[in-house]
Amino acid sequence: MAGLPEHIHFHSLRHSFASWWVMGGGDIYKLRDILGHSDVSVTMIYAHLRPESQRDDMERLFGSQHHLSPAVQDLQAENDALRRKIEQLSA
Repeated sequence: MAGLPEHIHFHSLRHSFASWWVMGGGDIYKLRDILGHSDVSVTMIYAHLRPESQRDDMERLFGSQHHLSPAVQDLQAENDALRRKIEQLSA
């Protein structure tokens, strides 16, 4: 009735909302409740949209990377390198 293309469905709007929620920094567990998923693993399909969220949370809790010890900075660098390798292998 609205004249939308046939490939646009209600689920498209739901998916867009969930994507924007995660990209805007929304909590994945709250999103699970909003979407009514019985298990957070279903909601986790949106988690890849904001991979920097772990670092953001660490900086929010412990301060920016500049205030972290050199040992923690080294661990973060190793973590970033491993993440890049995994992404390369997954591609």
